[in-house]
Amino acid sequence: MGWTSRQKIWTEHLRFKPSEGSNGEDDFKYRSYGLYLQDTWTISDKAELSLALRGSKVTTDFTGQFLKKNEIDEWIVVPRMHFRYDHNEHLVSRFSAGQGYRSPLTFFESEHGIIGPDGFAIEVDKIEKSNNISYALSYDTEKMSVTGSLSYTDVKNLAYIDDDDGDRPTLKNYHDRTAVINADITASYQLTPALNITTGFEYYNYDTDYKDLLAIAAVEKQARIALDYKQNGWEGFIQGTWTASRNLAPYGYNDRYNDEDLKIPKKTKAPSFAVVDAKLSKDITKNLTFYVGVKNLFDYVQADKESPLFYDADDEYDVGHIWGPLRGRMSYAGIRAKF
Repeated sequence: MGWTSRQKIWTEHLRFKPSEGSNGEDDFKYRSYGLYLQDTWTISDKAELSLALRGSKVTTDFTGQFLKKNEIDEWIVVPRMHFRYDHNEHLVSRFSAGQGYRSPLTFFESEHGIIGPDGFAIEVDKIEKSNNISYALSYDTEKMSVTGSLSYTDVKNLAYIDDDDGDRPTLKNYHDRTAVINADITASYQLTPALNITTGFEYYNYDTDYKDLLAIAAVEKQARIALDYKQNGWEGFIQGTWTASRNLAPYGYNDRYNDEDLKIPKKTKAPSFAVVDAKLSKDITKNLTFYVGVKNLFDYVQADKESPLFYDADDEYDVGHIWGPLRGRMSYAGIRAKF
């Protein structure tokens, strides 16, 4: 039984300035100063408890908006906990809970400001905050590994784009709480000393408000299977990922049309689809490796089924009707060197 401890002090600075030709509405300065403390308590040979506390001073100044200085200026303290229990040599339970945070300033949220001639407006004044609780049960042997997990996350002050108040999209905080439940299971088996197979399934349940605020329809069910090969300097990998069909209407995808006359409606149910990725590499020398690979091997793209372009009920034009891959097959090759 005993304690170990770690402490860390960090500083983050981030400045974003769009490319030449932009109107500057996306400019921002982000700073974070913080302290991170963690202790680990070995309760017994089977149980271990880790506690952490993170404190930060976070500021975000959207300099292109000419509003007040530092639209976001907050102190935040977040606790985190992780408990591990070894039931026996093969079975392990992990329980964790804690809080997270993020200042809303990503490119995805502000991309409308780059695209639109008048830029975007800023009405965010809060950090996104989340509470998470999760449990995982793992079973491991020499050849097999299986892990199942369940987690619940609620988010407050979720950042979203509101384009219903006029021609200028506005970045806002949603001050009510939204929630996501996630369940997944992953299993792997060593078929031979050189060949391993991995399968997995993920399920996400988003509450109604969360779906309505997302700009892109989220994945709700997804399964994957992968083969890994490693022997005599050769490494191979191939993975197939299947995404289940889903109802697009809760994400705001209804009342959209393919034509300016609003006579041909867009789909409100996304079809299921599968994507395959593969990679092969060979060690040429101890420090030199050659590799080739391909992503989206069978070139599945949404545009072959349905365009992401659409007209809304007000006859406005937009480009965000997205439920599948927009990038087709991509091949690559290279040499990796280690010194």
